[in-house]
Formats: sequence, structure tokens, C-alpha cells
Amino acid sequence: MCNTSIRSLCRGFTLVELLVVIGIIALLISILLPSLNKARDSAVTVTCASNMRQISLAYMQYAIENRNWIAPGYGPGPDPVTGAPSAIFWHARLAPVGPNSPNKYLPWSQDYWGRGVWLCPAENREIQDQHYAANVWITGYDYIGTPYLPHKFSDLKASQDLVVLATEANEFNVTSGYGLPAQNPPAFSFRHNRNTAINMLYADGVVRSHRYTDVFEHDVYGPGPNTVEVRDMLLKGLPGF
Repeated sequence: MCNTSIRSLCRGFTLVELLVVIGIIALLISILLPSLNKARDSAVTVTCASNMRQISLAYMQYAIENRNWIAPGYGPGPDPVTGAPSAIFWHARLAPVGPNSPNKYLPWSQDYWGRGVWLCPAENREIQDQHYAANVWITGYDYIGTPYLPHKFSDLKASQDLVVLATEANEFNVTSGYGLPAQNPPAFSFRHNRNTAINMLYADGVVRSHRYTDVFEHDVYGPGPNTVEVRDMLLKGLPGF
């Protein structure tokens, strides 16, 4: 209980003062929250880019041991589990997905959520084996009636800015269609920056982040008058780059 002589020193906050303080705190939160969200999105994008760079190093290791050939996107190879003649996706050539994997350049966990570099931190759904896809127009794809020839790294021209080697994808181990995100399943997954950007790994080992409008030249999902064909984008680079 306050003494009358010092009442002015121990007086509590008035309702108006509390409301002012709460208003200031709310204003600060509204100012800082977008910056915090942006910083979090940037951290996730950088982590994903780091994953893709490690995948790029595995591609390089494969090429060193295989006369400069890029690891095929899909084609003949031993079944990673049984070792029997089969056809396997590119990531099974770079990671020990089974006891009979042909090469083991990157770690792999049988626990899906423990697969480290193979999972994009911006994707929280369990999508097949991993979250990335190979560009089969460059890496090659050998399937019934749809053969795409593989390449060596030495075959590629202007790889620093014109050729996408691997890209994030949704429900794809390889990117081989003309699909747009409106299709099911979509060719690309724009996971970053609140679903407006995508990371792409180029043949020179550089990862670049591109906005949806960089790729498709319009800001809504689905075909538009200026939509570029996915194949042209993968082989010739993005518009404006």
C-alpha cells in the first residue's frame, strides 16, 4: 500500500497509458514482421541452394569417373536394391539408395525425413524419393519411344547461363515435359518466397533463384499469351538472362 507522501512515485499505469504501450508494440510488430518473414524465406532459399550445390558436386564426381558424361536422368542401370538389370533415375546414381547403388557420392537415409540435401526445406510434403529433378534434355532419358540423348559436360555451350542441369520439381524425378504449373502434376514447384520463386542449378554449378514471372512471363498460374515453352527455357535459358 502506498504512503500518501510518496503516492505520486508509486502510482500504477492508467488504462490510457497501457493502451498506448500496446499500440506501440503492435505497430512495431507490424513493421518488423514482414522483415522477419523475408529473412526466414531468404534463409530457406539459401539452404536449398546449398543442397543443390552439393548435388552439383556429385554430378561432377560422377562425370570424373565416367569420361565426362553427365549422370543420366533415367536409363539402364542396376536396380539399387537387387542389383538386377533395370532402369534407374539420376539420384540413384549419385546416392546409395540401396545396397547395389552404382555410385555413392552423396549420403542417403532410408528414413525419408533424414535425407538431408535431397529435401528442399521449403517443401513440407512427402514427394516421392526427393525434391529435385533432372533436365532430361541435357542429362538424357531412355524410355519406351522417348529417347533423349545424354551429354557430356564438354558438349554444353554457354553452360554458365543457358543450360539448366537440375531443377526443383513437384512429383517428378526428371523434368521432361512441356508442362506448366497449372497441369497435374506441374512441371515445376515454385516453393520459395511464398510460392513465387524457384531455385535452378545450372551446368556450371551455380544456383540461381528465379521468379515465376521470369519463367512464364505472367503472374498467374496457367497458360498465358507470353508463356515460354519449358523445353526452350531449359535449353536456351530464361527470358531476360
